[in-house]
Amino acid sequence: MADISARVVKILIASPSDIKEERDIAELVIHRLKIQSEDSVRLVLEPKRWELDAASEMGLSPQEIINRQMVDECDCAICIFWTRIGTPTEIAPGGAVEELELMLKREKLVMPYFSDVKVSLSGIDRDQWNRLEEWKKTLVTEKRGFIKSYRDIYEFKEMLTHDLEKQLRARFCQPASGGDDTVDKSKKKGSRVIDDSVFRYQTTLKRQLETITLAGSPAFESLPVKLSEIFVSLRIANRSTGETSLNGHEEEEAHRSLSPEKIMQQAFKQHNLLLVIGDPGSGKTTLLKYYALSCLDDERYKELGFNEPVPVIFLSLRDLVQLDNGYAPLPENLRELFRKHSFGRHDEEDLSRWLDDNTTLFLLDGLDEISDTEDRKKVCRWIDDTARRFAKACFVVTSRITGYRKSDGIELEFSHFRADIMDFTDSQQEEFLHRWFAAVGEQDVGSSQQANASQTAESIILFLRQSANEGLRTLARVPLLLQIMAILWKNCGYLPNSRTELYDAALNYLLDYRDRQRGKNPLLPKKEARLVLGPVSLWMQESVERDEVGKDAMHRRMQSQLDDLRNPPSAEDFCENLVDRAGLLVEIGDDDYRFCHKTFREYLAGVQLVMEHSDEQLNTLVAHFGDDWWQEPLRFFMAHVDAKLFDAFMQRLFASPVSKTLTPKQQSLLKLLVEEASGRKIDALKSKLHDPNTVSDRKTDDDLKEADNQKRYVLECLKTIGSPEAIAAIREFVHAEPKLTGDREIIRLAARISGDLVDDAPADIGATIPRKDIPSVLQSSHEQNAHYILIKGGSFIYSVTKKAQQVSDLYVATYTVTNALYRRFITFLQTGVVPGFDHLPVSVFSDALHELASRHETKGFTEYLKEKSDPAERFRSPYDDDKQFNGDDQPVVGVSWYDATAYCLWLSLMESKGVDAKRYRLPSEIEWEWAAGGRRDMPRKLLKVRSYPWGEEEPSPQRANFNLNEGQTTPVGRYPEGATPEGLYDMAGNVWEWTNSWYDEVKKESFSLRGGSWGNKSANLSCSARVVVNPDLRNGVIGFRVVRPSHLL
Repeated sequence: MADISARVVKILIASPSDIKEERDIAELVIHRLKIQSEDSVRLVLEPKRWELDAASEMGLSPQEIINRQMVDECDCAICIFWTRIGTPTEIAPGGAVEELELMLKREKLVMPYFSDVKVSLSGIDRDQWNRLEEWKKTLVTEKRGFIKSYRDIYEFKEMLTHDLEKQLRARFCQPASGGDDTVDKSKKKGSRVIDDSVFRYQTTLKRQLETITLAGSPAFESLPVKLSEIFVSLRIANRSTGETSLNGHEEEEAHRSLSPEKIMQQAFKQHNLLLVIGDPGSGKTTLLKYYALSCLDDERYKELGFNEPVPVIFLSLRDLVQLDNGYAPLPENLRELFRKHSFGRHDEEDLSRWLDDNTTLFLLDGLDEISDTEDRKKVCRWIDDTARRFAKACFVVTSRITGYRKSDGIELEFSHFRADIMDFTDSQQEEFLHRWFAAVGEQDVGSSQQANASQTAESIILFLRQSANEGLRTLARVPLLLQIMAILWKNCGYLPNSRTELYDAALNYLLDYRDRQRGKNPLLPKKEARLVLGPVSLWMQESVERDEVGKDAMHRRMQSQLDDLRNPPSAEDFCENLVDRAGLLVEIGDDDYRFCHKTFREYLAGVQLVMEHSDEQLNTLVAHFGDDWWQEPLRFFMAHVDAKLFDAFMQRLFASPVSKTLTPKQQSLLKLLVEEASGRKIDALKSKLHDPNTVSDRKTDDDLKEADNQKRYVLECLKTIGSPEAIAAIREFVHAEPKLTGDREIIRLAARISGDLVDDAPADIGATIPRKDIPSVLQSSHEQNAHYILIKGGSFIYSVTKKAQQVSDLYVATYTVTNALYRRFITFLQTGVVPGFDHLPVSVFSDALHELASRHETKGFTEYLKEKSDPAERFRSPYDDDKQFNGDDQPVVGVSWYDATAYCLWLSLMESKGVDAKRYRLPSEIEWEWAAGGRRDMPRKLLKVRSYPWGEEEPSPQRANFNLNEGQTTPVGRYPEGATPEGLYDMAGNVWEWTNSWYDEVKKESFSLRGGSWGNKSANLSCSARVVVNPDLRNGVIGFRVVRPSHLL
């Protein structure tokens, strides 16, 4: 075999600051290219990026330092441009341009690329754009080279891969003369030894993963089943993009759930890092096992997008090797994994080279299981650094959604693909139940269950489909809960009614009933067993703060509880029973235990908190309110509290500084806790709402803002409770003395909840209102007391034309249309009825809609209506079954311009009893911009609008939902600091809003969107930012807001 020599080629990646994702892609392409010439010269390619490779230095300008340290040393350059040319230097219009010119002057290879990805011109620096275009023209007119452009990152990756390989082969594939660039052939031995260790590891991993113990089978301890027999392909949604695509149907198609195979194929086309997010029990770890087994199969690895078999390494992130200053590099973790399982001892340098030379799939499970937030941030940085360093490796990371939030500082910064596991559909539930009962039947040899597996599955399916069991049907969308249901249905013949009762029944079954069914006495009856496990679980929650605990520590803690029982077993025997018979504990190696599923431990800890509920523990719960580690125990705690304990918790929470400013995540948690609480007393909430000290003792603006925040939170709690007593408390607050209530906007919010009309509060739209007494706020009973705020007309300089525009008075909805409101429209289409209102024949609406479609300038409106014969299915949001977007108070998304227009028509006809089709509509762009940022406080001046709805300050997580900070839409009205002076909420962020204006008045093909979304950067949140989309586009970042002309009162 010929000797192999190597030549190091250093490749500079140059670009202005607007290029981010392409820089990561270029680095991946460089790392993944394998180039070897016919005469056995291998190129060792090293990407160079100033932010990663430039060293700290003084004495020269930053650009001079970059030139000396990097440009001079690099052999070639990839230069990428989009909307900016960069910061001017002494000799060039931008830093990247100077680097390009220097490389050309030294006759080095330069490969320029220009992005044609669409961008909102209102969101960019026009001077930068113009200077870039001028420079680009000079390159063309002076015929300085062949310049390439790309339409998206996929095309860029393919283009760069092709071009780079071709150019490098032509320029650098000559045998090196030896010296430092010669590969040490003796290092091959280390690689071969690692290959042997990996093979042994793969063999063991496959044996461990391909069979699982089947809970629910009386013989499951000794008769495992194959994972493939019960695995149901999950629905996984692509949530990968930050600046979400609004071109064509790309995002609508991307939302439609993809299979695990398709998700991995898509992810690793342009990234080497896939983040999988899922709720507790959604199947995250099972998905990783499925991926591992697919890669280890002789053929199925191709379904995941790999061209050849790839080694698979399964790591729990909680088991990473910790150092004093962080976490050990990947090679050290791999070395420890092999050493721990006796697969050999290896040098870190050999492992590092092996990772550089081989495509490897790393499955990194349980980011959320790292309890300490700061440690979790460090692990995120470790993942970023590892994915960047080992570009030939592919990484899949799993986390609960509560464990991964950008707003908490927990995020992966390296370019990655995000996918969220969605709930089971009805068909997936049926498939799972048939597979599960069939597997149980095969284990129950000779039993009648084997013959009746399909019949048993059908019986539970029919039970779940009954209208009375809608709550259970919702729970059955979670795979873990569905399996618990199957166990209980098979062995106990019934199903509990709630999530909490499901876990309670499942624990009782595992600890007690199964043994009794087999004629055996359990080692400890369930009552005594839970007296031991409850305190142990709470100890793990409060003190250990990990899901694993050492066996010795567990035995000691458990023994202290067992000693309080009569004739108890030893802790060692009890733990052995929990592992071997109950299946509730799992052994991790030789030294540790953990619960078979962490939710069981969280459930037991929550129940124990109810049993103890000391003042100290209530303070602990309040102090950790919103912490990911405590969320599930807190939910289980609240699900068990009585009315008195609920009241005590609320009193403690709202007396704490924690409640002065709650993040959107904490507000959602508070609402969820109130919904799930088993007992709900309102004394503490009512007292806080009416407490005069909440207003009168507040002196500073911050104090007043915090007081208003607390009142908003209390009102939301009372609204969620919704009892007559709760509504009466809100009504009493509405009519209280102004000095006791504070901000009038809080009064308006309370009035909307209670439906009251008070001074300076909304007038009912149905009432007769004299023209001279036009109210500042209208209230629509057809929309659950939704408020419309009067935006006074005026003149301003319109950002699109740069000319003066006059706007008339207009009522604008306080919030974008929510799922709850939009579902009333869908219910009308299904039943012809809106509860509580006069009947409007569906035919009247249908005729008016088709007339509107036929005469509207928009091409395709009529064809859009014909695509589906059922109007409810035509207009239903595709996100209506996606729990990240379908909350009642979240803005409806996935609605086209046609859908939004149809809603406005329906609302007009409902209110006017079929007479007036034009009462409500979408705002024009001019109206939207004026409502969002018009300077109505200076009516005598002709001015541009404010930069943002709230003023000139830059967007922040306190003012808007943007930049993937929350990873999804938030309920409307969560950002009072981002409201306009009149009180319009979410005009920036959360969802893009349809307007009734053409983006191009000449072409008249597409409409404008305004406001930016939860997935956009801050530039798209400005009052003047606009994007163009087709009217039939439906995706997860688009909603709408309704307006009502004031002259129609």
